[in-house]
Amino acid sequence: MLIVDRIENSIAVVEDGDSFFNIPISELPPETREGSVLVRDGDRYVIDAEATSLRSSSIKSRFERLKKKSS
Repeated sequence: MLIVDRIENSIAVVEDGDSFFNIPISELPPETREGSVLVRDGDRYVIDAEATSLRSSSIKSRFERLKKKSS
């Protein structure tokens, strides 16, 4: 599983769990955003919509819990 950490100019900085590396944005689907979960499908990258959604929900939930603790 690869997670897009950030997009800088024409490069996506991607995390694979242990390290970061760069992928030209031209090699990624046009709808790729920060936080997108990518998987390899042969010679191309595709977005794993389900994993992206689950990851986003988990992060939102953690953020809400932190907000409640700090109140």
